[in-house]
Amino acid sequence: MFAKGPIAFPAFLQEDLWWTIRLGSSAGPNCSMPATWADLKAYGVTTIVDIRAPTEHRARPIRVCGAVDYRNVALLDDAALARVNRRFDIEGDNYLWQLEHNAHRVGTILTVIADAAPGGVLIHCEAGKDRTGLIAALVLAIARVDRHVIAADYALSAPALVAMMEEHLSAEPDLSRWDLVRSRYQSSPDAMSGLLAELDRRHGDVAHYLRFAGVRDDVRKRIKARLA
Repeated sequence: MFAKGPIAFPAFLQEDLWWTIRLGSSAGPNCSMPATWADLKAYGVTTIVDIRAPTEHRARPIRVCGAVDYRNVALLDDAALARVNRRFDIEGDNYLWQLEHNAHRVGTILTVIADAAPGGVLIHCEAGKDRTGLIAALVLAIARVDRHVIAADYALSAPALVAMMEEHLSAEPDLSRWDLVRSRYQSSPDAMSGLLAELDRRHGDVAHYLRFAGVRDDVRKRIKARLA
């Protein structure tokens, strides 16, 4: 099981978890926040997969309470994260680059999801839109969710991140950069649809991309079974 079900899965990841982290101290959620962990328990979450880079994890570590298995499995290392931040463009090659040049990490993350204990698996990055959105899209593709539904779920990210965007804007003194800041918080469904189409073009389909990433067929079957 992933959060509230296969269709609600990305919305839960991209909205609820972000606020879980934001409401904590700079060190992230901890045992002084019983409501946070009660909410996770209510959702049936038994495993947290943190896909942030090492520098992000060190800056805001998560202290887990209760019977929750926590794994930090970075999609991007620090150098890759810096490259993505320098060349941020969801409509261009950014998402594709993350999946193509970090394919082995994608494979590791999906294997961790497949191997997780029974119950909900909650995935997060820093904001819960880009890296989390990519992994969520692949999980839903494995479950054969329609592409337009995957894209629509990805599009739910932007409304959930308005407060974060406004905070970022208020801290940016250079007004000429505000359009760039706003662009970082967009989640066009066309961007996700285009990415999946490009994976089809390059690899044949998502299943062949996953093989390229080292995801075994049994891992895909177990992920699909969790969402059944």
